[in-house]
Amino acid sequence: MLPALPEAEDLRQAEMTALRREATETAARVAEAFPTSAEALAVRAWMHYRYGQTAEAVRCWERCLALDARYAEAHVRLGQVALKTGDFERARACFERACRADPQRTDARIRLAEALLHGGEADQAVAVLERSGQAALETAEGLYFLGRARLLLNAHRKAKEAFSAAIGLDPALTHAYHGLATACARLGEHAEADRWRAEFDRRKQQDQQAEKQKLKAFDDLAALRASAAMVHCLAAQVYLHQGQRRQAEDHWRRAAALDDRNADARLGLVALCQQEGRAAEAIRPAEDLVRIEPNNPVYWSSLGVLNVQLDRLGAAERAFRKAIEVAPSHAQAHAAMAQFNLRVGRDPAEARRCAETAVRLAPTAPNYALLAAACRAAGELEAARQAVGEALRLEPDNPQYRRLQESLRPEK
Repeated sequence: MLPALPEAEDLRQAEMTALRREATETAARVAEAFPTSAEALAVRAWMHYRYGQTAEAVRCWERCLALDARYAEAHVRLGQVALKTGDFERARACFERACRADPQRTDARIRLAEALLHGGEADQAVAVLERSGQAALETAEGLYFLGRARLLLNAHRKAKEAFSAAIGLDPALTHAYHGLATACARLGEHAEADRWRAEFDRRKQQDQQAEKQKLKAFDDLAALRASAAMVHCLAAQVYLHQGQRRQAEDHWRRAAALDDRNADARLGLVALCQQEGRAAEAIRPAEDLVRIEPNNPVYWSSLGVLNVQLDRLGAAERAFRKAIEVAPSHAQAHAAMAQFNLRVGRDPAEARRCAETAVRLAPTAPNYALLAAACRAAGELEAARQAVGEALRLEPDNPQYRRLQESLRPEK
């Protein structure tokens, strides 16, 4: 690579200075606009942390908690700082407070389990992960820490199951292969242990090479653009929660302009435009999302729904089929295809097949109700009655399912 010309380097440095100033001023404006909002002050805290000013970030998060002691985000962030510095007792306390403040924070439970493992409390880590219902154990990271805890408790068969499930959700989770190899070795399954250990070594080497390439290709200007974009995304969330939708939209659009890989900005714009009936304006950010994450079935399904709203049925069908192609085991992708066929009155047999697949992958009440509708469209009324019966068994008080059941009753 040729060295930058002096004039080009001057322009680069000027842009970097401007980006830092933009991020700082954006965070300051949000905090000043909502002085009693912990969420608003947290924008400034995140910015300080991103720029390496950890002590100042910690002070900001502590001030957030002075404004709202139940602000879970600040507890999580302070816990992460404590984990990084090796203060596992403080990390545990922070994550416990985060879990009490917001029991739905799956990341807080996973981090709490990690802190407990560092403290040698494997039994408590298992209890925390399993107490969270299925949420933590539907993530690769949650299953990985469950596997580690079970290894420490000498539950090697269960550890193997957890590591295998983690790899199934995220094959790129390199350390899970090491855990799986260890579990197999302790079970006496030495050939399988050798295979997984070799896979771990191969992936670890790949990760190291990728990290070297990443460092070699590091662009500090691009990193500053991404950081400034995230500040705008956080500011947008604050304005949205304060009911100021136009200001939120302005910040999301600025974030999207700064960073063509920022998914948060596009998600915010898609949701806002859909809520306001501006489907045509949501198409561009929705298309950006599938460009950024082409293997995300949720993004393809969302793009399909938008195209249906705009009566672009060919584009909608391609998007729904792409969702199934990139994630054949994603129930919602099959459900979306079934709904599309029902809505446009196409191929009731395919609608039924897709609905059946959705039920097999996720036997939920909405999927059973969808199967009932697909069976009715295909003229298979007894199968429709059975499906709606399952939906009502799972959600007996759902009035929509009751009406569907009534419509399917045999005529006397």
